[in-house]
Amino acid sequence: MFITYAVMFFFCNLFGWGSMSYLWPGFLLGIAIGLYELQLFERSRDRSIWMAAMVLGGISAGFFALTVLFKLGIYVIALILVIAGLSMIFRKRRLL
Repeated sequence: MFITYAVMFFFCNLFGWGSMSYLWPGFLLGIAIGLYELQLFERSRDRSIWMAAMVLGGISAGFFALTVLFKLGIYVIALILVIAGLSMIFRKRRLL
Protein backbone atom coordinates (compact mmCIF):
# COMPACT_ATOMS: atom_id res chain seq x y z
CA MET A 1 0.00 0.00 0.00
CA PHE A 2 2.73 2.44 0.93
CA ILE A 3 4.75 1.57 -2.16
CA THR A 4 1.77 2.56 -4.32
CA TYR A 5 1.49 5.89 -2.53
CA ALA A 6 5.26 6.43 -2.71
CA VAL A 7 5.22 5.93 -6.48
CA MET A 8 2.32 8.39 -6.81
CA PHE A 9 4.04 11.03 -4.68
CA PHE A 10 7.36 10.53 -6.49
CA PHE A 11 5.58 11.03 -9.81
CA CYS A 12 3.96 14.21 -8.48
CA ASN A 13 7.32 15.51 -7.23
CA LEU A 14 8.84 14.96 -10.66
CA PHE A 15 6.02 16.26 -12.86
CA GLY A 16 4.17 18.65 -10.58
CA TRP A 17 1.32 18.31 -8.15
CA GLY A 18 -1.22 19.18 -10.83
CA SER A 19 -0.92 15.60 -12.02
CA MET A 20 -2.71 14.54 -8.83
CA SER A 21 -5.91 15.44 -10.68
CA TYR A 22 -5.22 12.35 -12.81
CA LEU A 23 -3.78 10.13 -10.09
CA TRP A 24 -6.35 10.44 -7.32
CA PRO A 25 -7.88 6.96 -7.94
CA GLY A 26 -4.49 5.59 -6.96
CA PHE A 27 -5.45 6.05 -3.31
CA LEU A 28 -8.22 3.47 -3.76
CA LEU A 29 -5.82 1.27 -5.69
CA GLY A 30 -3.35 1.40 -2.77
CA ILE A 31 -6.02 0.12 -0.39
CA ALA A 32 -6.94 -2.62 -2.87
CA ILE A 33 -3.31 -3.70 -3.21
CA GLY A 34 -2.92 -3.72 0.59
CA LEU A 35 -6.00 -5.90 1.02
CA TYR A 36 -4.82 -8.26 -1.72
CA GLU A 37 -1.42 -8.64 -0.03
CA LEU A 38 -3.16 -9.26 3.30
CA GLN A 39 -5.18 -12.07 1.72
CA LEU A 40 -2.11 -13.41 -0.09
CA PHE A 41 0.16 -13.67 2.94
CA GLU A 42 -2.39 -14.50 5.65
CA ARG A 43 -2.61 -18.09 6.82
CA SER A 44 -6.41 -18.30 6.88
CA ARG A 45 -7.82 -17.89 3.38
CA ASP A 46 -10.82 -15.60 3.74
CA ARG A 47 -12.50 -14.87 0.39
CA SER A 48 -14.21 -11.73 1.66
CA ILE A 49 -10.88 -9.90 1.82
CA TRP A 50 -10.08 -11.00 -1.73
CA MET A 51 -13.50 -9.85 -2.96
CA ALA A 52 -13.08 -6.46 -1.26
CA ALA A 53 -9.67 -6.06 -2.91
CA MET A 54 -11.07 -6.93 -6.33
CA VAL A 55 -14.07 -4.61 -5.95
CA LEU A 56 -11.87 -1.69 -4.85
CA GLY A 57 -9.43 -2.42 -7.67
CA GLY A 58 -12.26 -2.44 -10.20
CA ILE A 59 -13.68 0.81 -8.85
CA SER A 60 -10.23 2.36 -9.00
CA ALA A 61 -9.72 1.20 -12.60
CA GLY A 62 -13.12 2.60 -13.53
CA PHE A 63 -12.30 5.96 -11.97
CA PHE A 64 -8.92 6.00 -13.76
CA ALA A 65 -10.72 5.36 -17.07
CA LEU A 66 -13.27 8.09 -16.40
CA THR A 67 -10.57 10.55 -15.40
CA VAL A 68 -8.59 9.90 -18.56
CA LEU A 69 -11.73 10.10 -20.67
CA PHE A 70 -12.80 13.45 -19.19
CA LYS A 71 -9.33 15.00 -19.07
CA LEU A 72 -7.96 13.64 -22.35
CA GLY A 73 -11.20 12.81 -24.18
CA ILE A 74 -10.52 15.01 -27.19
CA TYR A 75 -7.21 13.22 -27.78
CA VAL A 76 -8.87 9.81 -27.54
CA ILE A 77 -11.51 10.88 -30.07
CA ALA A 78 -8.78 12.25 -32.38
CA LEU A 79 -6.81 9.01 -32.12
CA ILE A 80 -9.91 6.95 -32.97
CA LEU A 81 -10.60 9.16 -36.00
CA VAL A 82 -6.99 8.90 -37.21
CA ILE A 83 -7.06 5.10 -36.90
CA ALA A 84 -10.39 4.96 -38.75
CA GLY A 85 -9.00 7.16 -41.52
CA LEU A 86 -5.85 5.07 -41.87
CA SER A 87 -7.89 1.90 -42.05
CA MET A 88 -10.00 3.43 -44.85
CA ILE A 89 -6.88 4.42 -46.76
CA PHE A 90 -4.99 1.15 -46.49
CA ARG A 91 -7.70 -1.47 -46.75
CA LYS A 92 -8.24 -3.18 -50.05
CA ARG A 93 -11.25 -2.18 -52.02
CA ARG A 94 -13.71 -4.85 -53.00
CA LEU A 95 -15.26 -4.69 -56.42
CA LEU A 96 -19.01 -5.22 -56.46
